[in-house]
Amino acid sequence: NPFSIYTWLAQNFNVKHQEDWKYGKVPSALEPEISDGTALGLEILGNMEPSDEVESPGKTIVEFLAETVSNSDEEIEIFFAGHSLGGVLSSTFALEVFDRQSEWAGDRPVNPIHPPGTVEPIYLSVYPYAGLTAGDEDFSAYYDSRLGATTTRVWNEIDMFPHMWDEDMLSEIPSLYEDDIESGLGIEVFVKFAETLARGGRYTQILPDEPGKPGYVDSEVVCEESSGISISPDQVSEVVEALKEELSQDRLLRDLYFLLGPLGDQRLDEFVTNYLKFMLEAVDQHSKAYVTLLGVEEPYCQLEKVTGGIFDAPETEELKQLSLKLLKEQPQSVLGIE
Repeated sequence: NPFSIYTWLAQNFNVKHQEDWKYGKVPSALEPEISDGTALGLEILGNMEPSDEVESPGKTIVEFLAETVSNSDEEIEIFFAGHSLGGVLSSTFALEVFDRQSEWAGDRPVNPIHPPGTVEPIYLSVYPYAGLTAGDEDFSAYYDSRLGATTTRVWNEIDMFPHMWDEDMLSEIPSLYEDDIESGLGIEVFVKFAETLARGGRYTQILPDEPGKPGYVDSEVVCEESSGISISPDQVSEVVEALKEELSQDRLLRDLYFLLGPLGDQRLDEFVTNYLKFMLEAVDQHSKAYVTLLGVEEPYCQLEKVTGGIFDAPETEELKQLSLKLLKEQPQSVLGIE
């Protein structure tokens, strides 16, 4: 939810401190840790229970899996997928479920290399999209040793968010769109702040050698009812006036602004314009660009028509049925699997 302050502060940006990975038999050579924000997201996800309107009300996901496995003698496939924060949680929760298999899988082998002939196995597959970095270098190594072979990490190489929180990747953010959009002081300050939060955490993406998909600036998804986002001069002026009002309330900042003399307004215009252009491009690269990169314009446009193209679309019955229909009819297309 991009509009949730709690999501941004308590989960996405809560990376200053880390917690030990508490599941599975971790090799003694590794001490995997995940960010406090990721740990909080896992706790929330693990304790969630569906409403009375769906099957198995009152059961957590692990309890639901245990019930499903006990009621089936057939081979079972479980897919974990998510975008952005969901990209972080889909992979880390998949690892938690895999490490806790004794609680739900019974005597069924999970992701066996050589499936036995007497008991049908269970397969876990993971498709994290545009995920931020969950944990440190040891966590990345541990994850890759457990689920790396069945994980397809999808990321756009000019999407700002998968660059967080690896310190080397963070430093690349200001130059992501350098041939088309200047980063400016606002983005540089943002990156410095992010580097301060991540410093010393040894943050490393899972499957760190997985190449990103080659994104390009101004990638566009054309749907019948699409409405693009652009910046008007009036919007820039509005933000500049609000900034000037804030500057006038602080003596030091007011003096610095007046030192700029007649160039003051022009430089504020440049600052705001560059920042807004960069961030709007970053939002597009984190969202609609994946539609183009994965070649899934048709199902995306069907979903956009139903939701109105907004991030927080209400979960209507029409949207639910369309989502299920798309997943059943074209899973490769929807998941972006070649």
